[in-house]
Amino acid sequence: MNRPIKFRIWDKYQNKFLPSYGDLGIDFYHEQGESWHSKGIRDIVPVSWFLQDHNNNLENYIVTQYTGLTDSKDKEICDGDILKIDYDTFGNVIGQVVYEADHGGYIFQYKRNGPNQNYMNLNCDVAFESVIVGNIFETPYLLK
Repeated sequence: MNRPIKFRIWDKYQNKFLPSYGDLGIDFYHEQGESWHSKGIRDIVPVSWFLQDHNNNLENYIVTQYTGLTDSKDKEICDGDILKIDYDTFGNVIGQVVYEADHGGYIFQYKRNGPNQNYMNLNCDVAFESVIVGNIFETPYLLK
C-alpha cells in the first residue's frame, strides 16, 4: 500500500496557499524511501527544501497534509479542509478535518462546545459522502 505524502503550504503573510505548480507536475512532498532526488525537481518540491529556503520566516507558514482521501468530486482532502456532508438523519453537517493522535488519525469534527466535540473518524465512507466547501484559512466563517 503506497499513498502519496503530499502537503499544502499556507502563507500567513500573503493569506494564500503557495502554488504547488501542479500544472508543471510539481507538488510539495515529504522525502521518504526512494527520496525526491530520484524523481527530479520537475516532479516534486520537498517540504524540507522549501522550509530551509525560507528559514528566516518559518512563522509565516503553516504546512497541512493530504489525508490520502478524496471527496465525492475526487478533490484531495487535506488537514484543515472544511467538508459538507448530507446525512438523512441530521441534514447538512459542516465540519473541519483535524488530525487527532488520540483518535489514531484524521477526524471530521463537526461540532465543538468547550472540551466536548462531535466527530467521526475520517474514512472512505465519510470522504465519499462529503464535498470540500472551504478550509480554515480562507473560509473559517463556514464553521460558525
